[in-house]
Amino acid sequence: MDLGGFDPAETMGAMDLYNYSVINMTTLGLGDVRPTGHLRFMAGIESLTGFILIGCTAQFVFEVLHARDADSE
Repeated sequence: MDLGGFDPAETMGAMDLYNYSVINMTTLGLGDVRPTGHLRFMAGIESLTGFILIGCTAQFVFEVLHARDADSE
């Protein structure tokens, strides 16, 4: 589809791509792998999605613990 690639342009296996995706979703940073072309935009969207999911999970956990604390009183 010619969306772009990764720099360095070495052969990346499925586990390398999974590792990149996990690092990007947790907003830790790209580090040794850098997207090129249109993949830069898609990596930004993936990072934003990960940030939102982490925030929603933290809010859910807080609400559950807060409700549990209120029930124990």
